[in-house]
Parts: sequence; structure tokens; C-alpha cells
Amino acid sequence: MSKMKKLLIALCAVALSATVSFAATNSYTPGSGIVGSPHDMTMLDDVPDAQGRVCAYCHTPHHAEDASLSDYMPLWTKPLTQEVFMPYTSATLDAVVSLDVVDGPSRLCMSCHDGVVAYDSYYGKAGNDVLVGDFYNEYAVGTGGILMNDHPIGFNYLDVATADNEINDAATPFMGSTKGVTIADVLWDGTTFTCASCHDVHNSANTVMDAYFLYAPQADSQICRSCHAK
Repeated sequence: MSKMKKLLIALCAVALSATVSFAATNSYTPGSGIVGSPHDMTMLDDVPDAQGRVCAYCHTPHHAEDASLSDYMPLWTKPLTQEVFMPYTSATLDAVVSLDVVDGPSRLCMSCHDGVVAYDSYYGKAGNDVLVGDFYNEYAVGTGGILMNDHPIGFNYLDVATADNEINDAATPFMGSTKGVTIADVLWDGTTFTCASCHDVHNSANTVMDAYFLYAPQADSQICRSCHAK
């Protein structure tokens, strides 16, 4: 067998393996937990955790990252993003975005999604796999520190709901949710809108099987209309 043919077979095998890994994350039970969900890194890591741990990719019971590095560090085992982010702006935005736009859980999300920190970096392992692409149906977000093409985060939702009569009160439940989750339930520190205000990263309260862990379905834009009175 020629070297070229062997190389093509090897490349096909790698591509098939990657396809199977990502396909596996597209079939899971909403609200069933992290195992088997798109955030089950054991199915995506090129060299899966030797002990088969799932939570270890983000959390550790011991030797966590320095908690002083952020306002929210739940026994974090990954390096934090070092990007300085430029937030979304618009003439119609009735929000004052915090100087730290990735306040709270958002900074942790960016430990995988900033296109710089490898998602398989944990427990001191440097990691090699970085999310690339900041376009439709791609998973990197805010590459180059730019969040201007993303839904605003890092703002006080309560203030916006008071200033804008087309923003629903925080007591409003998510449309189509079978879990009874309200907007108030997903605000950081009771006020701040973050990445985790739309996405349930642990697959515990989301209601639709998709790759995005949304608290409400995208059908009829229910996820949008949960906050926006349109």
C-alpha cells in the first residue's frame, strides 16, 4: 500500500472519529445532567481523562485556580481567559454594561469559548484543542476580544426592565420551559445578565435537545421573547 493511500486512510479515520464524537453530543436528553451532553468533554478530548472524569474538566475538589483572579471561581481547574473584551453597543441599548463585561459565570464560559484557551486544558494539562470559528454554527465566541456581534452581557437586567417597557419583568418565567425557571433565577448576583442567563451549561434545567443548552426553545423565538416583549 502506498504512503499516500495510508495517509488518506488515516485522515479519513480521524475525520470519522471527530464526526462520531460531535454527533454523539447531538443526541442527549434535556435536563438529564452533564454526562452524555455536549459539555461532556470525555467525548471531545483527543486524549480523554484517564479516570473517565467529566466534572474534572472544569472543577476540582483540591488545588483549584486562584480564587482571587475572579469574582466567581467555583473550584475552577482551567486557566482563565486573559482577553479584554469589547462589549456589544447599540443606540437602542438601554443598558449600562459593566466595566468587566464577563463578570460572573461569563468569564468561566470564555475559558473554553474565547478561541484562545484550549477546552482540554485542565488539572494543569496545557491542552491542544481550541475552539475556532466565530461565525454561524461555530462555537468560539468573542474571538480577538470582540463581543460586539453577540447578545449583550454584563449589564443590570433589573435596570433595563425598568427603563424599557419592552423588556419583561425578572419574575417572568421562560416560555415553553417545563422546569419553571424565571429570568430572576438566572441573573448573576440577582441582577446581572451573563452567558448563563440563556444557557444552562450543566444540562439540568434546559428543555430542548440542541447544542446550546437553552432555557427555552428557539421555536417561535421563545428564548428571545422570554425577555423581549414583542
